[in-house]
Amino acid sequence: MGKAIMVMGTASGVGKSTVVLALCRLLKERGYNVASFKAQNITDRLHRLPDGKVMATSSRIAALACGVEPHIDMAPVLLRPSEGGGVDVFLHGDQIEATTFDEIRSRLFDEAFSAYERLLKHHDIVVIEGAGSPVELNLMEQDIVNMNFARRAGVPALLVGDIHRGGVYASIYGTLALLTPEERALFKGVIVNKFRGDPALFNDGRGIMEEVTELPVWGVLPYTTVSIEDEDRLTEGRLKTSESLAGINEEEAIHQLAIEIEKHLDVTHLMKIIDKGV
Repeated sequence: MGKAIMVMGTASGVGKSTVVLALCRLLKERGYNVASFKAQNITDRLHRLPDGKVMATSSRIAALACGVEPHIDMAPVLLRPSEGGGVDVFLHGDQIEATTFDEIRSRLFDEAFSAYERLLKHHDIVVIEGAGSPVELNLMEQDIVNMNFARRAGVPALLVGDIHRGGVYASIYGTLALLTPEERALFKGVIVNKFRGDPALFNDGRGIMEEVTELPVWGVLPYTTVSIEDEDRLTEGRLKTSESLAGINEEEAIHQLAIEIEKHLDVTHLMKIIDKGV
């Protein structure tokens, strides 16, 4: 049975998907059989598998980072925004009928968790990605991709915050403060993302972050522009699509991302966390 680690962010767009890509590639390059996993995606940017099933484009790219073929178990639940403010629900790549998401939430959660367990049987490490913020208090009871999943899986988690947009202390500390003691205990470290300039300039800030959160900062990652498709429209600058990236080698882009992130991420200690688990 494989091991797992989960990456969550303080908000959408803080860069947790980029961290997941880099971590998947770094683990692959260390000889591990890695799989990415996201219990639920909300996006209209879709990839169709050879068997006709659909998954989020971001999950296809994460599979590429792992060095494996994309499999629907990596992205079992997909919500595609539809006209009129509703969503189309896909389970294991096939659209299903649902009057409301709440009516089928328990089924989707169980199916997603079963997909995760199958990945554990066939991979050394599963890198799990959350979605948005894990402390949207009005949504936490219905959540199947953040804290409810983390508790059920019992996996160690990392929290990513975005220093570029400002308020990184408040966003990280506030996220942790809104968790229950049981939930907070799952978090084993913090990653400060999108730092412009020499990360060494944040050494004092790093110490302050560790003092207020009582968690180690496992990385202060630089602001990077990655030449891969964006997951959604919550992005800075022009939306990157397959058309706008025509001619770009995704494999090389992920490789270069991993090289850059490895300089600033304590992969050795992260491996100890993965091996130890919670």
